[in-house]
Amino acid sequence: MINEGYTVKNYFKADANSTQKSNLSLFFSDNSLILCEFDADYKQIIQLADIEFNVSNSQNLSLIDRLQFIVNNYQLIKNYDKVYISILNSKFTLIPTAFATNTADFLQFSAGLTNIKNTFEHTLSNLKFCYTFEQDIKQFLEKSFPTAFIRHAGAVTLNLFTNQPFLAVADLLLNVNYNTIEIVMKQKNNLQFYNVFNYQTTEDIIYYLLFSIEQLNLNPLTVKLSIIGQTELNNTLFSSLKKYIKYISFGSSNLIAHLKSETPPHFYFTVLNQHLCEL
Repeated sequence: MINEGYTVKNYFKADANSTQKSNLSLFFSDNSLILCEFDADYKQIIQLADIEFNVSNSQNLSLIDRLQFIVNNYQLIKNYDKVYISILNSKFTLIPTAFATNTADFLQFSAGLTNIKNTFEHTLSNLKFCYTFEQDIKQFLEKSFPTAFIRHAGAVTLNLFTNQPFLAVADLLLNVNYNTIEIVMKQKNNLQFYNVFNYQTTEDIIYYLLFSIEQLNLNPLTVKLSIIGQTELNNTLFSSLKKYIKYISFGSSNLIAHLKSETPPHFYFTVLNQHLCEL
């Protein structure tokens, strides 16, 4: 059964008027998908599902198989007011705008790709965020959500990190998703570093973060780290990081209050806030 290919980590559905206008936010990677339906004003969560893909029980399911099943199973084909979709993968590169003339060549070289069929770009201050994803996924998303804003999750993360006041005090951002993390560093609100890493254990996350801090010549006693994403406050990651980094805070969203009380406020940050992204 195709539904054995994923695990629902959290699910919430509110009593809502089926005729009211709504908005949809989707975030997905090779490892997970988070969906959230909002009311028209983004003040109420109508439905949220946090889904982790079971790679070991995948039955050779492709990402497009999973997406199609989830979209149908959660009845997401509707006449939404707005749809925002974030795709997280490692098929990206950042290029200074002055050199961004042959972005496909840069992307092919930096990501180790060949035969790129489609490239997409976001403008971030003086940078171009160039990325690609599979043609069948592109066609499915465009058919299912014709008016959607489709963006790389990294560009969304960078925009929110540099423009939203609730992250203004942080120098370093760690966004934790299932088996994938994003690490971002800024200085005086100027982007200095961004990368995506795959991990298997908590030790992997700590290694990538501390290695990035060392390479960027940051002082772990003074750098201000903000953590968002799916990691518990009381787990070994937080307690281990506190041994090395003095100042750690957690991002939050007021919309979390609509979910179960035990849901930490920094969970689902991208899917709950990407409508604020100014790309």
